[in-house]
Amino acid sequence: MDIWQIIVLVVLAALVVAWVAIIAYNKGRVSGRVSAQQAAASDETALCLFGDDVPVRPTERRLVEVLPEALIVTDRNGRVQYASPGSVPFGLVSGNRLNSREVEDILTQAATDGGVREREVQMPVNRSVFPSSNGRGLEAGQSMPSNMLYLRVRIGDIGDDLYAIFINDMSEQRRFEAVRRDFVTNVSHELKTPAGAISLLAETVTDAADDPDAVRYFSGRISKESARLTELVRRLIDLQKAQSSEGSVIDVKRISALAVARAAINDNQVQA
Repeated sequence: MDIWQIIVLVVLAALVVAWVAIIAYNKGRVSGRVSAQQAAASDETALCLFGDDVPVRPTERRLVEVLPEALIVTDRNGRVQYASPGSVPFGLVSGNRLNSREVEDILTQAATDGGVREREVQMPVNRSVFPSSNGRGLEAGQSMPSNMLYLRVRIGDIGDDLYAIFINDMSEQRRFEAVRRDFVTNVSHELKTPAGAISLLAETVTDAADDPDAVRYFSGRISKESARLTELVRRLIDLQKAQSSEGSVIDVKRISALAVARAAINDNQVQA
């Protein structure tokens, strides 16, 4: 074999080796980049939001349990994947499905547009402890149970066909608002009684100007009706305090129902 043929073969072999080396280098570079990305993603997934050494599952459950709202996790069809202990009293889950048509309607809307939906729903409840609403069986300090629940429901997508349903019980607030409306209405009517009595007593005092005993008696009645007006105004102020953070300053004490009835009869004797 001639020398020039040997030189050509050596050059061709060198080119083949260089070409293979370049291909192997490029493949290794791409593989290394992919491995680095996968390692970074796995590291990010492995990290716990609460710290490197915190167990994820128990911490998640404890976090859900201390939330002020109850939590139910479902898919778009209402199949329940998780329900927090705080959601049990609301009775929204039967088996492994939602049993509330109103909540399912909100879930459908959230699943359709992919946004977060929030609405307050009313749900009838059956409380066997106090089946009647006349107050019998209640002890002092207990609230009379209601046959209606007012729930603030907030639903949003959390990924992988999972939806978080947050539930906040607004029943106590709505009952308080109803009591407030009734109280304001009753006080408005009650204000008419002492105001009318004061007017009548003032006329009587004028007519009995020549009788000192009658003047003293009716003047005392006027003072009493004025004190009653002051008491009604004080109750309105107490109601306003109950709505604010200063509601705890209200002095709760036992009263006699007979004494209240006798006082009411006595207060209305003038107009009667």
